[in-house]
Amino acid sequence: MQQKRVYENLFKRCDSGLIVLFDPDRTKLSEAVKKIEKLNRNDMIKAYFVGSSFQTSFGLDEYVKGVKDNTDLPVIMFPSSHSQLSKHADAMLYMSLISGRNPYLLIGEQLRMVPFIVETGIETIPTGYILVDGGKITSVEFMSNTKPIPRDKKDLVAYHAKAGELFGFKLIYLEAGSGALYHVPFEVIKATSSFLDIPVIVGGGFKNIKDIENAIKSGAKHVVVGTAVEKEMLFV
Repeated sequence: MQQKRVYENLFKRCDSGLIVLFDPDRTKLSEAVKKIEKLNRNDMIKAYFVGSSFQTSFGLDEYVKGVKDNTDLPVIMFPSSHSQLSKHADAMLYMSLISGRNPYLLIGEQLRMVPFIVETGIETIPTGYILVDGGKITSVEFMSNTKPIPRDKKDLVAYHAKAGELFGFKLIYLEAGSGALYHVPFEVIKATSSFLDIPVIVGGGFKNIKDIENAIKSGAKHVVVGTAVEKEMLFV
């Protein structure tokens, strides 16, 4: 049985910072390991996510183990389906797409994850996942068959997040989508985080340190970056 401390240590006690997302479809394990060697020396990096909107690569267990073997930071699964789970992860985001109206992503996929969770005892972090318009159709929007909340509707985003908190979620993830043209607006982050008593993380579209710092100042506990690290726009 794994010790269940990731949520408390990373999202409650830890200073704000960055979580780097590795997509096995876009970054080979050998490339990820090379990046991790550099990233481990950066105090801004607090954890690693592993996940994909549409996993086409095989060997997910090997990938997660490879990431975990090269860092002392938490390695957390960011699964879009029940097929994207690994026993080697320290924890997993147990996500429900609460901004959409697709019932399968509200409870269907989550139900199919239950046998794995029970068998492994992996720490689950109940997460309300909210898609915010990032200026283009992203993979998560297309694959989930849901529309994002308009980026100028900060109250609507905050109300969805509050509903998630009232349902008992422990974390809210505001997502503009991988490779988004624009990140979630700072005013949306501020309106949402100030409305909640649970942590808010935000990802998608962040390309420079200044915007990351402003997101944290606006109330984000952590900022999730993937494409910017993959394309070496950050931490070259």
